[in-house]
Amino acid sequence: IKTFQTASTLGTGSLGAYVISQAQTASDVLAVMLLQKQFGMTPQNGNMMRVVPLFETLNDLTNSADVLETLFSLSAYVGAIKGKQEVMVGYSDSAKDAGRLAASWALYTSQ
Repeated sequence: IKTFQTASTLGTGSLGAYVISQAQTASDVLAVMLLQKQFGMTPQNGNMMRVVPLFETLNDLTNSADVLETLFSLSAYVGAIKGKQEVMVGYSDSAKDAGRLAASWALYTSQ
């Protein structure tokens, strides 16, 4: 909470993206959006950080499309991001989790 409290005091454009490592569900993204809103960080005042889920494990990569579909089904969310979503995919954890071949295939199909 202190992170968002401090971030809310910084000028517009001071921060870029808030990357959520090990993102697994839509609620992971929505929780960060809610915390920003709680501290007055909104699209209207220009100091809302982009929220970027980082899908890393094999399961997370496999489920990433469903997570994004859930987010995009929420009109308030789509309005807040102005129709643009940044997503990161990770190789290292999925390779440890499932092996290099399975990880590479999951990265390919999730993208």
